[in-house]
Amino acid sequence: MNSKSSRSARYVMSAGQNPLSRLLLKSFLVISLLFCIRPIALAEGTAQVMPSATNGVALYISVANGSGPYRGAPSENRIRFYIKDAATENFYFGYRAYDRNPSAQNIWYRIVNASGTQVVAPTQLSSANGTVGRINSHAEAVAGPDFGTFTGGYTPRVFDPAANGEYYIELYVSTTGGSATDENTLLTWFDFTVANPTTTTRFPGRVYCQAWSFI
Repeated sequence: MNSKSSRSARYVMSAGQNPLSRLLLKSFLVISLLFCIRPIALAEGTAQVMPSATNGVALYISVANGSGPYRGAPSENRIRFYIKDAATENFYFGYRAYDRNPSAQNIWYRIVNASGTQVVAPTQLSSANGTVGRINSHAEAVAGPDFGTFTGGYTPRVFDPAANGEYYIELYVSTTGGSATDENTLLTWFDFTVANPTTTTRFPGRVYCQAWSFI
């Protein structure tokens, strides 16, 4: 081994044996890993993103801008939820939609499982107060869904899953429930909840999305 190679080898061995060097190396690796990982943001709805009624935060859905969980949206836009025990858990959700073109306010939803199979067919959501799934006030949105013995929130749409696993919900404007149109839609109040109706236990963190679209 020549003198240059010998010096390099001694330097590497010395750095590897130095506690400070090892600590700096570990810190560098951790920071590099954090920059490489795209986090999944957790949220359930208005209660988390707009706890005060004086703030204005809505879920923004726009095919033209590639925003929100519209039908056929990129994977990172999907609002996903996880069912750990299908025998005891349900998925509940509610909304208040605002469309800048009221005549085109035809909001639909469907639910798809992790394998891409549609488990809830396209269903139109009513914009009328008092209908199932409609959130009528900020207080209702913050309180969450009425289920089991709990009251004081809104009357939710309910998905009773047949199997454990991950699902995602698509929300979109359409004339027939098929492909999404380019209409921009805002869900000014919204809520997504996984819960056990028998024990009235909610499971925070079971609803998540890589690219929430808020406005």
